[in-house]
Amino acid sequence: MPKQHIIPVCSYCEKEFPAVETSIRAAMKKYGMNGELVFSHGYCLRHYEDMLKQYGMDDEQMKTALDKVKDNQVPDLKQRPDLVNLWSKGIFTQEQLQSVQQHQQQVNESLIARFRTLAGIRG
Repeated sequence: MPKQHIIPVCSYCEKEFPAVETSIRAAMKKYGMNGELVFSHGYCLRHYEDMLKQYGMDDEQMKTALDKVKDNQVPDLKQRPDLVNLWSKGIFTQEQLQSVQQHQQQVNESLIARFRTLAGIRG
């Protein structure tokens, strides 16, 4: 059985970035609920704070609530354009990224060889 990767996703951020939402939905359909990728939906700190404000918490209550989740591992996609870029392309794990990079390197080497042949360059 392949290694299972749990990807933490902010439910609100996902909706802010439609390409990410589409990609996550496609991956969920592809991998199912117990597959190689599992998406754990929660809230990034920014959206958690927004939610607390909606409940009418005062500053002290908010500070206490935020202190409890300060080590939150759910990324704020607004602050992580690198993740938005990768996730929009369906790249969620380090292994997937390495695979894409290796493939790109092979394509580049193939193109360079083809250009050299076309240009008559030996080497």
